[in-house]
Amino acid sequence: EDSIALHLESCRSFAGGNGATQDVALVAERQHLEDLAFLTQQDQAWSVFTDEGNWISPNSLECIRSVHLTNGQLDGFVIKAMSTHLRSCPWYRQGITHPQDVVLRAKLFIGQVPELAQWVRSQLQLQAWRYQSQAGWWICPLDLRPVPGLRLGNPVDGGGSPEAMARYLLTACEHFRAGRRDAFDEELIAQVAAGQPVATPLANLPPPIRSTTRLNRPVISPPAEPLFSLTPPVILATEPPVTTRVAQPVSVPTPLQNLAVAKAVDRMPSRAADPFAEPDNGVDGNLSWMDAMDDGDIPTAKVHRSDVIHARKLQEKLMQKVPVIPGIRFSARFAACDEITGDFYVFVNLPDGRVGFALGDVSGHGVQAGLVMSMAKKTLEIYAGQGLGPAETIAQVNDSLANDLGGKLFISLIYAVLDLDTRLITWVRAGHTPVFVHNPGTGQERELKPRGMVVGMKAGSIFRSSMEELVTPLESGDVYLLYTDGITETMNLQQEEFGDERLKEILRTYAAEGPDTVIEQTMERLRHFRGPRQAADDATMLALMIE
Repeated sequence: EDSIALHLESCRSFAGGNGATQDVALVAERQHLEDLAFLTQQDQAWSVFTDEGNWISPNSLECIRSVHLTNGQLDGFVIKAMSTHLRSCPWYRQGITHPQDVVLRAKLFIGQVPELAQWVRSQLQLQAWRYQSQAGWWICPLDLRPVPGLRLGNPVDGGGSPEAMARYLLTACEHFRAGRRDAFDEELIAQVAAGQPVATPLANLPPPIRSTTRLNRPVISPPAEPLFSLTPPVILATEPPVTTRVAQPVSVPTPLQNLAVAKAVDRMPSRAADPFAEPDNGVDGNLSWMDAMDDGDIPTAKVHRSDVIHARKLQEKLMQKVPVIPGIRFSARFAACDEITGDFYVFVNLPDGRVGFALGDVSGHGVQAGLVMSMAKKTLEIYAGQGLGPAETIAQVNDSLANDLGGKLFISLIYAVLDLDTRLITWVRAGHTPVFVHNPGTGQERELKPRGMVVGMKAGSIFRSSMEELVTPLESGDVYLLYTDGITETMNLQQEEFGDERLKEILRTYAAEGPDTVIEQTMERLRHFRGPRQAADDATMLALMIE
């Protein structure tokens, strides 16, 4: 109930209880899409796609070409296409869902079909591959059996049926699975086509005729049991079931496993003979070993769990408590998507009595971003403590870090200097998100967006010329909100971003209650918006209110 009430406070369609409820069919449709999006996140069997981006249905184990990744992303359009397909899927309506390992084997099977179909197409030039039974079904020349439901189109080229023939060979032809690639004697096939019984048992038939056309390379033998049935189940219900029945996995023979392993090995980067040898730092920067660590190329045995815990505790200590300043109320919060964060905030007591504060975000996250974050935070404290102006402080930080970062990483940040004597705040922004300002008394809203490029990309005059200082007066009631893009770029199950407008709406609603409430409400709503998805980026906020 609390979650529902929390949502309704900002729901425009609710309109304080005066809004109209949506039609129940639309609500049910949205629930179906939400459930489907949840499945794609929680059960990997629902998110298996071919190399071309087509979905493998975990129900029918077929390649669904109408469900295709959009720019390689599983977004709301893909979820809706899945839903459209499932409405007519008899396996889904029967509640049949296969586990991930079976779906992955189906993907591998589907990958074999095009090449095998090409081979079948070449065999159709031979008369032995073009016989049909009296009922019109194609007769497989490898096992002399009519295949119900499989009809030849054009008797010359097969008319689009080579793919169906390839599926039959892989799933149901015992002789193909046993390694047979050559047709039986055409006279025997003609007898079967004419409906004449073949007196000699199939196992004792004479050797097959060697065909003149061969596959470019041997076809991998399929499982001893079919991966799935060629005949869809009978529909017993008109509505999708409440629960699904998980199909039992089938055994996979060694050749198919070997192919999967071989493909995985082909995709693996080359490694030194000693897997625990120290990584090469390279010659194009000082941080390449951290790239390898975040990419998983350094064995996990070298990264001890205790070291990660100590690093996380150290980072928590680096995140200072907010200062107590008469007339100013500060609040700050950070949430790491990994155990080590690349976001930071910092407060600095300047020599002349002013107070500097900053919020920053290192590109990426994890170990690499965490190390760079510590460097950036300490460097900022050192130069800010020298009493330099805000723009010159950030320029010195940039010059110190640019060579070490080597153009591979960058840091976006907001730095401000608070002067209580003049009641002014001077802001600089190095490629960071804007600062939102709201005054609940006057209703005035602003965005602070002074010019400035990110730290770490260019040193010297290029960086300095990009920086702009912006001065704002301290107005009673103003609430300033600083945040990293991990807030606004958080996505829900429908691949929608949280966005600036939702954040601004929270600021408008809770600014009068102070910065603590603004941040708490933002984090709470962010969690509800994200749902069961794992956070994809660090999320950090800093807010202050002028009393």
